[in-house]
Amino acid sequence: MKFHVFSISSLDGSSSLLQSEHKNPQATFQNNNNSSSSNSTNNTTSNFSYGLYQEIIVYSNIPFFAIFCGMLVVSVASFAIQYKTVRRNQKILFGLLFALLCFVIVNMLTRIGSELTVLIPDLDTAIKTNQYVKAVDRVVVILVLYVEMLILSHICKILLDTTKAINKISLIVYKRYQRFLITLLVIIAAVFTLVTVFVFIFAGISSSNIVHDTTTLNYILLALLVCGGLTFLFAAIMITILLNIIGKILLSSMNSELKTDVTQGSHLIKKNALSRAISLQIGLSISLLCQAFGFVCIPLTILWKYNMIIFHHVYNIALCIFIVFILSIFNPLKQIQQKFKPENGSNQRRRTTFDKMMERASVVSDSSVDYYYEYNDEDFVDEDDHTLDKEHYESSFYNISTTQRSKIHQPISTTTTTRFGSSLSLRIDNTR
Repeated sequence: MKFHVFSISSLDGSSSLLQSEHKNPQATFQNNNNSSSSNSTNNTTSNFSYGLYQEIIVYSNIPFFAIFCGMLVVSVASFAIQYKTVRRNQKILFGLLFALLCFVIVNMLTRIGSELTVLIPDLDTAIKTNQYVKAVDRVVVILVLYVEMLILSHICKILLDTTKAINKISLIVYKRYQRFLITLLVIIAAVFTLVTVFVFIFAGISSSNIVHDTTTLNYILLALLVCGGLTFLFAAIMITILLNIIGKILLSSMNSELKTDVTQGSHLIKKNALSRAISLQIGLSISLLCQAFGFVCIPLTILWKYNMIIFHHVYNIALCIFIVFILSIFNPLKQIQQKFKPENGSNQRRRTTFDKMMERASVVSDSSVDYYYEYNDEDFVDEDDHTLDKEHYESSFYNISTTQRSKIHQPISTTTTTRFGSSLSLRIDNTR
């Protein structure tokens, strides 16, 4: 009885085995009487066994598993201590941090577990379990990367809202930045979803014996993983650029701020909080870029499988730095939201629409009346018209009046030969 066993190198450097032309897949472990099957068994176990590669991965990831568990405990304790004082944006950021830490801990477990599957006595079960666990591991990595992008985007939105609150950017620019962030997240989600679907398809095909030679599928999955890594790198760079733009706008607002003895202390607090937030944001961006560049090691596993271990260490260290910076940025962001406010912001919020209308009506000067008169002196009401078309009236004064003013400045019934200028003078007198 002969068994033909061949090995297909998986993307993380470990070997996954498929068997063909055999009647009993457990014979490689059970038939010790036949020398031919015994040789086949030795070859199989040597290819799919617990060796140096598995030991390095297991023992190098166990410390990081403990570190991430400790970070989760610290994060929960920090949130519980300052629960009553944190704002809504900080609560969202804490929630994203909890999700990130949970996914990372699961990632450590699946990474270690995938290497320990080689210890399963039954070869066929070991191969299938290895494929399924590695599929879950890759999907969890994708979730970790996407949650990191959500965290960085949320920090960007907090700073963007602050910039809009102090009137340093217009509403149009604010909405453009928002659309840019949403579009970027949708593109990343689409690419990551495609990779996730193919990972599960690949795991299903590899665990079954439908296709014996999965080399082509390996290369396709490798290309998709590299594409996902490049998309992650592109998104990280774009969000970093946007964060730097917003940071410069806030810094410029600090430089143009009028400083007095009374406001000097508040100015220093704002400046320190903003400087710390920008520094931590740069650290977050660098850690993301390190993770993205770490994906370069994945295709290099074709040449040397230990390149995957290099990726694991770069990925784990960058994740630790990212989480530490997230825990450190909460207080600066809170100070920025509290200190960066428009002057007399509370009074401005109390102003009603009627107050704004009366303010605009009160600033009408003689020059504005002349402008009204010169603008409307060219047009006359036709002798046969007894009513003024409302749509024509609103379009005529669109550039010099708002919706609220148009409600105040309604045309007053006059004779059919009344000019627009006369109507305006009556309206202005009536408003005054």
